[in-house]
Amino acid sequence: DLVAGLLDGRASPDLVAGTFGLNEDAGALVVAFAVRDGDAASHEPTTRELGIAELGEVVSVHAAAHRRAALCAEVGARVYAVLPEVHGTDAALRTMCAEVVAAARRRSGIRVQAGIGSPGAQLAGVPGSRREAVGNLGIHRSRGDTADQQRAEHSPEHRPLPVRFLSVKLHPPRPEG
Repeated sequence: DLVAGLLDGRASPDLVAGTFGLNEDAGALVVAFAVRDGDAASHEPTTRELGIAELGEVVSVHAAAHRRAALCAEVGARVYAVLPEVHGTDAALRTMCAEVVAAARRRSGIRVQAGIGSPGAQLAGVPGSRREAVGNLGIHRSRGDTADQQRAEHSPEHRPLPVRFLSVKLHPPRPEG
């Protein structure tokens, strides 16, 4: 799959850009979504696979609504949204993440967390944004937070998100150059 290859650096950004009609020189940002550890869907293999498939559908719909050219892929136990020409985290992106979390909970009863990576200056920056997004997923797990303790990590220029199960670390945009 080309999108999975772009996420891990196996697929050439120019091939992906040409295939999906994207601008290779435009930036992109990755959001990683995962079923929270401790959720029933994270234990039983069949239930986990169904939960990931359901999450993939939810992410695909919401990411496309946020950015028409969004690319989505299921890789292992995570679902990724690659958002072309997104240059930073803003209220609309945080709302999209919150809507995915809420929709997954409503549709399947699964609890989901999201990690947002920093935008890359070009499509070639997607693997780095993915690594950062995945790292942001693990912040609360490594601290041992429970679901009730989940809260958004934020810098002074960002407000915490009022979503109970959304875990994200927001970063200011990186300077271009």
